[in-house]
Amino acid sequence: MKEAAQQAAEYTRQLGAEADEKLLTQLREGGKNEVNEIDLAAFRAASEPVYAEIAKQAGAELTQQMRDLAAQAGASDAPMAGDQPAAAGAAPEAPAEEAPAEGAATEQPAQ
Repeated sequence: MKEAAQQAAEYTRQLGAEADEKLLTQLREGGKNEVNEIDLAAFRAASEPVYAEIAKQAGAELTQQMRDLAAQAGASDAPMAGDQPAAAGAAPEAPAEEAPAEGAATEQPAQ
């Protein structure tokens, strides 16, 4: 059962990566968006004060456990879902269960 779950997870990640690449290609070729590559090292360095604050509130040991788990999952060395390039000016998508914020711009069909 665990092997089947692992295979399904790997397949799902593969499908997601392929869909991400297809979307990035469409964004780049569409000419309306600029796609920026993320400087992960700079992002991680800028995140250090956040980890320091978490350590103050949750404790250094729990914070280190969190960082260790992230490293084991590949967050330190390999791109993860959140590490994909972002379209310039694009806001992160809200989870499906959340409605857009009041007054937020919504995509309108081209006329």
